[in-house]
Amino acid sequence: MMVLLKCLTVLSVEFLLQIAQSTSDPHTPKQSTNLLANITLNCEDICSFGQCIYAVPEEGHTHLWSKDCEQEWFTQDGFFLVDGSPSTLNRSLPHLVLAVTPGNLTVLYCMNELQCKITCHGSQYQFQVVYKAVNNTKEGIKTSDQSINTTIIIIILVAVGAVAFLVAWFVIWVYRTTFSRN
Repeated sequence: MMVLLKCLTVLSVEFLLQIAQSTSDPHTPKQSTNLLANITLNCEDICSFGQCIYAVPEEGHTHLWSKDCEQEWFTQDGFFLVDGSPSTLNRSLPHLVLAVTPGNLTVLYCMNELQCKITCHGSQYQFQVVYKAVNNTKEGIKTSDQSINTTIIIIILVAVGAVAFLVAWFVIWVYRTTFSRN
């Protein structure tokens, strides 16, 4: 009976130790924090001199420098562009990406639905930003419309000039052939 009681005591102590370890175990799932931010930007505000800069909002800055956290940038269709570690001279970046730091991404042109994801594995913190880029520049549209209109006008003027030249040549030819016989 004593042996049975000792076994039960040892088993209950081991059981309590397992419970204590499981609650303090770093692998035990913790309550996660998931933040999603949608940011609408005007392309003319973030782009200049052939580059567009997407900045990480304040909410994600506290986690950018943690070794437990990783940052990734994706295109609208989920294509992985680059991680958030600073670009160095020896690092090859996709052709679209000019530079990357933990605080921002610099790309060649304005992109809609660009995504930044920050994931911290220990704290279960997740932060995702979706950048909705709006191109409100009317000048670019006017310029392309004007160039199309200018091209059409030039083509019409050349065609009218060619027809006028042919008519004038025909009239001169008829006049010379008619009066040269007399």
